[in-house]
Amino acid sequence: SPGHKPNIPTFSKMYDGKTGAVISAVDVIQGIGMCTGMEVIKVPGATGFIDTNYAGKASAAIEAIRRHDFVYLHVEAIDECSHMGDLKLKMQAIEDFDAKIMKPVYETLKDQEIRFALLPDHPVPIKLRAHTRTPVPFAICGPGIEADAVEIYNEASVKAGRFGFLKDDQLMRLLLD
Repeated sequence: SPGHKPNIPTFSKMYDGKTGAVISAVDVIQGIGMCTGMEVIKVPGATGFIDTNYAGKASAAIEAIRRHDFVYLHVEAIDECSHMGDLKLKMQAIEDFDAKIMKPVYETLKDQEIRFALLPDHPVPIKLRAHTRTPVPFAICGPGIEADAVEIYNEASVKAGRFGFLKDDQLMRLLLD
């Protein structure tokens, strides 16, 4: 929060004229979107916690992908429950994310030429209740993405995936190229 726009390239400049949108209740995520020239979509009732407007976020993402090449839909609830050290609430947040975001977005868009990625922005282990620098697992699917043998999504299992450890903007290139 230096109070001025950092000198970073726009999303369109970095990714060959493609456009993007950000959906988040978190100010810093919205700020990154603004600084990179992405459309920042504010959803009424988006709280950044387990009571967030999941349906509104899912609907906004479905609508935004019709206008943009990339949509970043951020849900903070899982992170916040981890900071609280509340495993039961974290599990509820994960289940809500799966049922109220992933399922409706994927079911609506699965027959279109769209690639999907699922990943946390950073790990927050329940035991530590703080961010760590551990690499995050990701799942990706869609046209041109060949399935591998990984069947369970977690930090350990994805190490056997065909993508290995990605760096810099390799994940973004997988999604956009």
